[in-house]
Amino acid sequence: MKTQKYQILIQGLIDKSWTSYFTGMILTVKSTGVTSLSGELADQSALYGLLNKIRDVNIGLISVQLLDSDGVTPIECRRCQLNEPAAGQNNNCNGTKTGRKK
Repeated sequence: MKTQKYQILIQGLIDKSWTSYFTGMILTVKSTGVTSLSGELADQSALYGLLNKIRDVNIGLISVQLLDSDGVTPIECRRCQLNEPAAGQNNNCNGTKTGRKK
């Protein structure tokens, strides 16, 4: 089975010493008071295991996003049904399916 890439946002600034607790995940502390855990997980069981670890230490869960192979969150653009990059990335969606301005 193919591994899947995920980004999990949790509340608070988690110290890098937690890296061993979240085995295989990359911790990125954001200036907004949020920590990102990102990396590949083998299957849904591994995802639920990681979410259980977050719950067990009473850390607030903000979001779980499945990432595409480039590490960009596949989000369907509400206006034009095109895939739109994750927050903070270039957004080329202009409201049309063809990519041309209205």
